[in-house]
Amino acid sequence: MSKALAHGHTVASIVRGDATHFYDHSNKRLYPIAEGDHDDMIENRHAEVGHKTMPDNTGVDKKTNKPTGVVSVLRIKGISTKVKEAAGDFENQTTTINHPKHGKMNVVEINKPKKA
Repeated sequence: MSKALAHGHTVASIVRGDATHFYDHSNKRLYPIAEGDHDDMIENRHAEVGHKTMPDNTGVDKKTNKPTGVVSVLRIKGISTKVKEAAGDFENQTTTINHPKHGKMNVVEINKPKKA
């Protein structure tokens, strides 16, 4: 997932909570979330978050002109045991981080270092 996002691809994920970005600890990058609940048109996700879309459907940040990915998210809507069990290990939890540039943010963390 990390490599795909770093190269500008769109990936999909199931998320519980109100995260706005995925934060990759391995490269210290934020990747925006585009809501995937309304349609299956993943080729539109870069435009939805303000990225420039390249001919191969990868995304480029308009300010830096560097490849950047986007996460198309399906949100878990409900907290019943049945919903939790159905999501299983595919569900990603929202956490809050204190980002050096953006302050407190609700994110899904990836490649988080394990505690010793």
